[in-house]
Amino acid sequence: LWLTQFVLLIIFRTYSCCSTVNNIQGNEGGSVTISCPYDSESDDKLKFLCRGNRPSTCRQQAVITSNNTQNGRFRLSDDRKSRIFTVTISSLTLKDSGSYLCGVQRNSGFDVFSAVELEVKGERSNLFNAATCTVIPLSLSPLKSHSWKQEITERTGAVQSQSGTLEIIPSFICL
Repeated sequence: LWLTQFVLLIIFRTYSCCSTVNNIQGNEGGSVTISCPYDSESDDKLKFLCRGNRPSTCRQQAVITSNNTQNGRFRLSDDRKSRIFTVTISSLTLKDSGSYLCGVQRNSGFDVFSAVELEVKGERSNLFNAATCTVIPLSLSPLKSHSWKQEITERTGAVQSQSGTLEIIPSFICL
């Protein structure tokens, strides 16, 4: 019976680790900072971040560790006073979305992990948040050779409805 429980514990630790997941969102091209807390026994231990959710291979496949604090777009810093190490991912791409594990190596027993789910939103979803938009004012002064209805239609692309009223489509420029 104890062997069965031990095998189940190994299987559980191999394929899942964490009862809660920290959800983080970022924007394509921007950066995010992932915070990874640890206990007082882990001050001098190896800290790391890996992609995916498999603790059994996480340390070997780490994208960054406390031994190598800069790796391309990934940067790790360790605040030992607050016992939180952070990993900043810059120049985010949509491919960065997914599961990550923060890990702390233990000399005996299993490494300790916390789970993170990162969602990177595309530029298109933030188009109007980042843009400055200006409304283009319309002049309704009549031209000598056209009626005011013709001028509005020519300048704005407005459509005259069946009832004879004009539906004006607002115009704006985003820079």
